Amino acid sequence: MVTLGAQRVYADLHEKEPYHDGSFGHWSETASEATPYRYDDGVSIYVAPFDLNPDENFLTDERAVPSGGS
Repeated sequence: MVTLGAQRVYADLHEKEPYHDGSFGHWSETASEATPYRYDDGVSIYVAPFDLNPDENFLTDERAVPSGGS
């Protein structure tokens, strides 16, 4: 339930500009050669017993780079 809730929040955060360039730094409303990746391409959201990345704000900042991102 917690994982699905976090996935929904992440999806909602990227509703207006769902496509990025692979660096999670440049976002667009539409997929293009410059922004071919959808917000969840290569992203894994999971639940752990403790916060593995307490300084990460990927659920509150649409420009945040998820762990493992470029």
